[in-house]
Amino acid sequence: MKRKTTLSKIVATILMLCIVISSLAACSGSSSTKKKSKDKNKDTKKTRKTEDDNDPEPSDDDDPKPNDDDDPTKPDDDDKKPVEQSVRIVPTEAASVQYEQYTSPAGDFTMMIPQGWKVIFEPSDYIQHYFIVYDPQNPCRRIVVQLLSEGAYDEYSQSVMSFYGIYAPIYSDLSTTGFFQAFGTEENAPYLVPESIFYDFTPIENLGTGPYGGDLMLGTCNAADGTLMEMLCTANLQTFFLASDVTGVYVHMMIELTAKAEEFPEWEPVLTYCYGTVNYTQEFIEERNRQWQQVQNAVAESIRIGEEIADMISEAYWSRQNTYDINSQKTSDSILGYERIVDTETGKIYRAEPSFLEDYDGTRYQKLDGDSDLYNRPIDGYIYWE
Repeated sequence: MKRKTTLSKIVATILMLCIVISSLAACSGSSSTKKKSKDKNKDTKKTRKTEDDNDPEPSDDDDPKPNDDDDPTKPDDDDKKPVEQSVRIVPTEAASVQYEQYTSPAGDFTMMIPQGWKVIFEPSDYIQHYFIVYDPQNPCRRIVVQLLSEGAYDEYSQSVMSFYGIYAPIYSDLSTTGFFQAFGTEENAPYLVPESIFYDFTPIENLGTGPYGGDLMLGTCNAADGTLMEMLCTANLQTFFLASDVTGVYVHMMIELTAKAEEFPEWEPVLTYCYGTVNYTQEFIEERNRQWQQVQNAVAESIRIGEEIADMISEAYWSRQNTYDINSQKTSDSILGYERIVDTETGKIYRAEPSFLEDYDGTRYQKLDGDSDLYNRPIDGYIYWE
């Protein structure tokens, strides 16, 4: 019985050992499999990392940004407005004028004149009344007004009037042009106030009927020192008879507005403004008409000087044909070494040196076209880069 029991124990022990050995073998296989799996995973990760490095997948941070060039709502580079360079503007002398009121010594009239300008006024008589307003720094800038002067129609009439001590230039051509051509001569110069002398009047254009009759003319002439000037002028000529064979000429309302030819468009607004502010007293008008009753109506009309007359003169000047002025201004700019620049945002005209636009890439400042009507506009100043 004991032997049987021992044999059973041996069998049981062997079976237990087999089970243990099988378990150990299974664990060893599992561990080996896990190790191989880990090694395989490592290789896979290593391969995947290499691939990622060569061809990385986009992340949220790496999302492509929208291209502004593809946005139809945004302007192209060509349409973008460039940043403008800073410029320095120096106003013209005419644009910087300050005015003051002038009153004649006798108190007969008042007017506004530029500060620093002088007035020559001779309170001679009420009939042949004149005054000259001028810039002492540039005597070509001036206003000359004479209410009445006299002349002769022909040489015979001149000789008779000279016999009685009256100097009378011959005005056979009763037009405004004829008068100023005959008046602006060396022969008449000694009888004129030096600040009013001019020579060789040459008409440019007839601007129509003047405010007091006659024509309103634009022309050129020479100052006493030979400087070329432009002149806006008018005069109304009428004949009268001293005797049956002696014919005189009355020149009513001679008006001259002058400046250097190259700067006349710049100064015309100043000259016409000053002329438009002339205001005679009622006492002066009444006394003048009393002294010349026979031509009372003509005289009363001839001294009706005011703003509306100046506006009429200025409007006629600026509405004229402008071919001459464009060529004149272009020639003047070329001689002086300037170009005309327009500010496309303000419309103002400036004078600039030729180098002004050489390194400029903007669009605001542009050179005037050769035939631009803006050549007839007075310049507003001088422009330079800061």
